[in-house]
Amino acid sequence: METCGRLSGGRRISALNHIIKILFVYRANLSAEKERILDLDESIQLDCFVDFILQTWQDINNYYSEEKPEFTPETFRAVYFDYYKQINNIVIVKYTFSKTIAGYGKRREKKEIKIIKDFSRILGLSYHETQICVSDKNCIENVEIVYNGEDEVI
Repeated sequence: METCGRLSGGRRISALNHIIKILFVYRANLSAEKERILDLDESIQLDCFVDFILQTWQDINNYYSEEKPEFTPETFRAVYFDYYKQINNIVIVKYTFSKTIAGYGKRREKKEIKIIKDFSRILGLSYHETQICVSDKNCIENVEIVYNGEDEVI
């Protein structure tokens, strides 16, 4: 079973016509041999992954001369990552995304969001969100809840 996310989890409970969102933030130790980790924040590993995508794309084009499979962005991403992980025995993938605004930050009006996005672009500012995908639950150790939906951080 594969676990992907921002080291947080949650569940929705539906009661009558109300939806209550309960959020949890977890902290855990992740461990695997260095060669089984794909860290896309490291330029050499990112270049290797991009080379793999280009070569695989070329192989698909060579194999399917006329009728090629069509991928949505989601299936495209899943196919390449899953294939790369399988070929290279990868169990952990890490990448830091940059966003002009974080959905988990302070609630803002649409007008404010547009202004923030414009200023973020002009000033070169962004939120950085590291996501980690773990394909082997044996790599996850010492899980603890650090935020349980209360106002205080535990």
